[in-house]
Amino acid sequence: MSADKNMTGEQIQQIMDMFLYKALEPLVLYTNIFDPQVEYLLLLVATNRKRKLSSLDRGEAVEKLAAYLSVQDRKQKFEFIRAARVERFFIHKFLISFTEQNMGYVKRYKEFLLNPTKEKKIALDRDAVLIGMCERSALYNTLQICNAYLKRFYVYRNSVVDLYVKNANKWAKAHVIGAQGRSSFKDLVQSIIKAVITAMDKYDSRKGALTSYVTFWTKNAMKASKEHEYGVAYTVPQAQKKKLFEGTSHHVNFSVSLDTIYGDDDDEGSSMALHSVLAPGHTLEKGIEVEQSRSLVQMLAKKVDPMGIARLSLDIGEHFTPEEQAIMRQHMLEEKL
Repeated sequence: MSADKNMTGEQIQQIMDMFLYKALEPLVLYTNIFDPQVEYLLLLVATNRKRKLSSLDRGEAVEKLAAYLSVQDRKQKFEFIRAARVERFFIHKFLISFTEQNMGYVKRYKEFLLNPTKEKKIALDRDAVLIGMCERSALYNTLQICNAYLKRFYVYRNSVVDLYVKNANKWAKAHVIGAQGRSSFKDLVQSIIKAVITAMDKYDSRKGALTSYVTFWTKNAMKASKEHEYGVAYTVPQAQKKKLFEGTSHHVNFSVSLDTIYGDDDDEGSSMALHSVLAPGHTLEKGIEVEQSRSLVQMLAKKVDPMGIARLSLDIGEHFTPEEQAIMRQHMLEEKL
């Protein structure tokens, strides 16, 4: 299936989500593979309040993700993760990583069906438990279904991206001429394509039209390419703009120390270190809250993934119970003796 340029943003979103969640569904219904990923999403919420991982309000998204972890019924779990409206990037990146790492299991399973032996059966059963805490047939079916729908998702999303990227050369050429050679045409085209893909991953039809949303990300990409070689848009401080205008400085990409004088103008009273401005926003209570949230997520992740395989791949820190800590202290004392 390919995109029709006459389709609405809502219709395009429905098709993308249909393929994406069809790929995710067997992981939730038949295995526990996706549970650590939800833990990871909650960890992001707890440690990075600026990162928006859902089109829902932060509190509502957390409520849906927490509900996913709290219920036992797998169909309810799937409904909660759909209702959380998690950014597509998080889901399809996880799914592609999962399938690429484990498609060898499908090949081994087919070989087992052709030549069943006790050794192969034991190995398949062991890996099914380690990977998804499920039976071997469940893992086999999950990988097959996930891989098939994920491919369809990428084909369809890329067809939508192509509709918008056709104008990328025209936009880039006009922008390079207007920027008087400050932007690289080739790099700008790549930035525009990347911006369109980002827009497709983040788009929610309830927020407005798809074309308007893609245009917003495209214009931001063009602005970023003009001001920063790494494609990061930012505002140049007024003092630096003045130096650029006067010709006393030609640097657009620059770093600012936290201890340098803060303030766009040279007015009296504006001279203070940047960390002095940031410090009041950081309180001890917030630091404690973040640390407690991190510990809770690590503890829950350990219960879901006791073998530590998923936690290792998702870079979730280890949580030690008081009993485990006591054992470690005892070993340390014995080594000293």
